[in-house]
Amino acid sequence: MKIDVKTTRPITFFILIMILASVPKAENKDHICRGSFTLSDPVRVYIRFKDDIDNPNNQSVTVRTRYAVPPSSPDLFNQNVRDVFYVPSQFIYKTDNWQMPVAEYERAIPARSASDTYYDVRATIYHIQYDLDPSKVRGPIPADIYSDYTKDASKYDITNPVIQNAVMLAVGGETNLYHKAKKLHDYIIQHLYYEIDGRHDPAPVVLTRGSGSCSEYTFIFIALCRAAGIPARYIGGTVTPKAGFADDVYHRWVQIYLPYYGWIPVDVTWDDKGTTPSYTYFGATSNKLFVTTIRGDSSSLLKWGYNFYDSVKNPAPQSLVFDREAQWLWRETCPPKDIICDLPTELDNMKTGDPAVNNWIDEIMHNIVHCMQDQYWFDENHLYPATGKNVFQNAAGAAVKMRALCSLTDLTFHATLEKLACAGQMLSETSLEEAENTPVQLPANQPVVDDLLSRANEQMSMAQQKRQEQHYELAIFHYKNAWQFACAAIDCATSGNILAKNIGADELQTPVPTQFCLLPNYPNPFNPSTHISYQLAEPSFVLLKVYNLTGQEIRTLVDEAQEVGAHTVPWNGTDALGMEVPSGTYIYCMRALGDEKKEYFTMTQKMVLLR
Repeated sequence: MKIDVKTTRPITFFILIMILASVPKAENKDHICRGSFTLSDPVRVYIRFKDDIDNPNNQSVTVRTRYAVPPSSPDLFNQNVRDVFYVPSQFIYKTDNWQMPVAEYERAIPARSASDTYYDVRATIYHIQYDLDPSKVRGPIPADIYSDYTKDASKYDITNPVIQNAVMLAVGGETNLYHKAKKLHDYIIQHLYYEIDGRHDPAPVVLTRGSGSCSEYTFIFIALCRAAGIPARYIGGTVTPKAGFADDVYHRWVQIYLPYYGWIPVDVTWDDKGTTPSYTYFGATSNKLFVTTIRGDSSSLLKWGYNFYDSVKNPAPQSLVFDREAQWLWRETCPPKDIICDLPTELDNMKTGDPAVNNWIDEIMHNIVHCMQDQYWFDENHLYPATGKNVFQNAAGAAVKMRALCSLTDLTFHATLEKLACAGQMLSETSLEEAENTPVQLPANQPVVDDLLSRANEQMSMAQQKRQEQHYELAIFHYKNAWQFACAAIDCATSGNILAKNIGADELQTPVPTQFCLLPNYPNPFNPSTHISYQLAEPSFVLLKVYNLTGQEIRTLVDEAQEVGAHTVPWNGTDALGMEVPSGTYIYCMRALGDEKKEYFTMTQKMVLLR
């Protein structure tokens, strides 16, 4: 929600508090992550989970089949489930003790006959990589998270001396949860080797034996983490190296909870490449994995399973024959247009009970839907050179609104912003690759084409930098510039046209904001310095000041006339005398004034200094 105070009087502490108090707060679902991850390499998948049962007995048997219902964004940032279709259609939904949905179908299987069930799922999966900074892993763990995910369970046995001794040897006197988790990760790799044994033994048994499956690696890591005071839970699903693969082994790994970041994936099994630990999957999940289950321990409906579970109500003399597998029917690179098409549903699922917040989300959705109009797209991977820039402009507009709403509520749009940026990157990279491989028809144009390609690559680098800084609206503008330079290079190489005939250099180099905006500082929390960015839609006299929570002015950062555009100013955590200020929450307020001190825009944000 845009805060626009039309007044010429100085901002007072009372006004600041009233502004902040008027901001609606949305529910922060499951303490999800604040950000600091990158999504890349999206793939579209079509998977069939099948559970065929053969009854060789001379009597009917009643069987209850249950499938884990796969999670989707925003519960899982790197997975968008498009649709799920169950066969037969009589499946019903239930919820287990972890408040996770399960699909269930009960039927009688006649003597000497079979019963086949399956469900098909279409989804988009991304590679996710967290940017973890141990110094930010501080602060309290939410009480419900700590209670639910550090307790004992039969597969963990965290009070067992084997587990307790392992924690003592691995962790020593370390107190930082990030470093603790890494030491436990390394300890397992140094003391275990991977073996598919078809067993799910408790953690102390496996650790004593010295070998185990992915589930047993998972049980040990969870047991060690919980014994060391780190909340941990398992995540499971299916894995494939390629389309057409049938997975009957599956995979299970771990999520740990780190303050500031939330739930972070850790796959000790995949990191076990020998006695020297690898950290490839400490804070990362591959796009070769599809998730069906997230749970802390045994499920009331799936037990310790994570894809399927069958229970027989009236056991027969002969064992039933089960044929279960996950068939990856197809897996292909997801085109940029499909990435954008996923987002309206994702945004709609983030609506709250607050009408003001929902109106903002509707505005964001309007920008996203406008990105999908056919007149901008040549095909799913390409934009028309003449109109395609509208896709980038609408994406940047959506990014500005999401960042503003994120800073004023407890909602997190980081995954949605990452997907928008990912689509922009793919559009730019596709055109840039084609430009680099397009022969130049007229040799005289080679220097021009080379210059265009150089500038396109420069814009790509700038986009990646802004994306890393989480300035997504600027990242998208730079992706647009790279795409336009690449298109111009193709045009020049094939027809002899020159850049100046089609695209103005000023338009490419500097995105012109269409609205005023004060963005969240980055990083936040910070130590020792941070950067504050804002945009001016009109030439303005800008006042940017920092206050403490008592309303005392700490520092004036900007007090001057400035031109239209994006601006960034640093703050090093000092007051007007250059003295360091203590840790705590600070408020920064920007005012943009026009002629005769007409107030264009006023807005405040909060930032946290941690020394």
